[in-house]
Amino acid sequence: MLCSWWFGGDFSSEQAQVLACVAGALTFLGFAGVYCLLLPISVDRSVSAHIVSLIWLAPEHRLKERELFQLYTHDDILRKRFEECIETGIIVRHDGELTLTSHGARIAFIFVTLGRLLGIRLWHIARRNAHVFRDPA
Repeated sequence: MLCSWWFGGDFSSEQAQVLACVAGALTFLGFAGVYCLLLPISVDRSVSAHIVSLIWLAPEHRLKERELFQLYTHDDILRKRFEECIETGIIVRHDGELTLTSHGARIAFIFVTLGRLLGIRLWHIARRNAHVFRDPA
C-alpha cells in the first residue's frame, strides 16, 4: 500500500492505516472535483459564472436584464469557444466545412453518449435545425 510506503509504521493499527488511505483518496478526489468545478475551468467556461460576474461588476451590483443581454451575447460565447476548438485542434476547416479531428470525434461521442444515457435532448438542434440535422438516436 502507498500509505505503508509513505508513512511507514506511523499508524496505531492496520485498520487505521486502511481508513487513512481510503479517506485520503476520497478527500483528494473531492477537492480535485471542487477545484475543477469552481475555479479555473468554471471561471472562464461557465455561462452562469459570467452572468453573476457581470452583475457583480455592475454599479451597486445591479444590472437590468436588457443590459445583461446586451453585454453578453450568444455570439460572444459561441465565437470564443469556436476559436478555442480550432486552436486546440478539435475542429478543422475543410473545403468550407467544419469537421472534427479524431480527438474532437472522441469528445463528441462521449458527450452525446452521456447525454443520451442521462436523457438530455438536443433541444437547440431540434429547435433551430430540425429540417437540416437529425440526431441518429
